[in-house]
Amino acid sequence: LGFGNVVRCGSIGIVAASGTGIQEVATLIHKLGAGVSHAIGVGGHDLSREVGALSFTTGLSYLENDPETTVIVLISKPPAPEVAQSVLERARSIAKPMVVCFLGSREKRKNQDDMSFVSTLEDTARAAVSMVSGTIPFMVGGTAPGKPQEFETGQQLRPEQRFIRGLFSGGTLCEEALNVLEPLLDGPVFTNLKPRREIKSLTDPWNSLEHSFVDLGEDLFTRGRPHPMIDFNLRCKRILQEAADPVTAIILLDVVLGYGSHPDPASELVPVIKEARKQAHERGTDIIFVASICGTDDDPQVAAGQSESLADAGVLMADCNA
Repeated sequence: LGFGNVVRCGSIGIVAASGTGIQEVATLIHKLGAGVSHAIGVGGHDLSREVGALSFTTGLSYLENDPETTVIVLISKPPAPEVAQSVLERARSIAKPMVVCFLGSREKRKNQDDMSFVSTLEDTARAAVSMVSGTIPFMVGGTAPGKPQEFETGQQLRPEQRFIRGLFSGGTLCEEALNVLEPLLDGPVFTNLKPRREIKSLTDPWNSLEHSFVDLGEDLFTRGRPHPMIDFNLRCKRILQEAADPVTAIILLDVVLGYGSHPDPASELVPVIKEARKQAHERGTDIIFVASICGTDDDPQVAAGQSESLADAGVLMADCNA
């Protein structure tokens, strides 16, 4: 049982200790015009010191021996350093080009031979498609590699509105947002994910502090209720809670489509976003919503329709999570 997207068949194989990491990279590969041979998820703790990448290395062996796979992608949330080293040693013995994305890793590694190291899921997809096609791929919307999207909001915020609140249903997407934004933000950044460097733990994950990035799929939030990709009740309540905080400027959202996910996420999010903005307008200000969709137009929910509904509600829609 799990979440999965409808993507084009192709020659890029993925092995990942990350469910939404697989989903984001696979759907971006699809949007960039290439396809996936196999996507093997091994669970988020497989590259921990305790497990030692047992399933990850098995997945690598499957992709090594699969004639349809010509490029291999490796994805993990921050791995244990010694386990990461062991995985890379195994990977170097495979005579296929590879893209490695160890999100949040402190190790600085240089590209070598046919192994490319990247820091975001977006760059992972672009590098893999480039290895297959021999060209630098552009997103369907025309976004070039390394060029962030720019938005003109036309929205007026009060001086005290200085903080970003990220409310994520995908743990890896929350991790990526932390890695991208933490170096750019002033002051402390809080999360319910593993703290590191300048990123601090939320002592009470039910309440945000300053810049906060919350994975609502963590065990604390899913006890006795379905995962937030299925049940939007908790996230909708949290959106209103964050929007009522007078220091909140931006609310970041991921919207994960595919089999197993909610059949129509926009139908849950749009009314609460409209209500949050209505309440902000009554206070003489606004709230900026930024979202990205992890999914394709071949998914049951149809990504384009979901994006259009959210954009009509005033949400700024990004091409990808990064």
